[in-house]
Amino acid sequence: MGSAAASRPDAQTVGSVAQQLALESSTLTPLLKRREAAGLVRRTRNPVNERQVVIALTKEGDALRFRAGCLGDTLLEASGQTPAALAKLNGEINELRNAVYRHIGGWAVSETPAEAD
Repeated sequence: MGSAAASRPDAQTVGSVAQQLALESSTLTPLLKRREAAGLVRRTRNPVNERQVVIALTKEGDALRFRAGCLGDTLLEASGQTPAALAKLNGEINELRNAVYRHIGGWAVSETPAEAD
C-alpha cells in the first residue's frame, strides 16, 4: 500500500481508498488489518453509517509516511522522467483503466481526475 491514497493522514473510508487504488474493499481489508496490527493505521466504524469502516494513520503511520517520502524522489530519478511526464502517463493509464471498466461494466469509475488525488 505505497500509494498516496493509502498514506494520506486524513481519515477515509475503506471503500474510498479501494476505489482510488482500483481494488475491491475485500482485497484491501486484510492489508489494512495487518497495518492496524502493526500500529500504523486505526480502523473505526463510521458513526453515521455503521457499514463503513474509516481508516486513518496513527502517529507511527504518519511518521513512516514522512520517512518514506524520499522514496518518491528515488523512483522519479530512476524513471528518467520528469514529474510532468509521469503525471501525464498516470492520467493516461487511469483513462485506459476507466475505459476498460466502462466497457465491461465492472467498476464504478470515479469522475475525480488523477491530479486531484
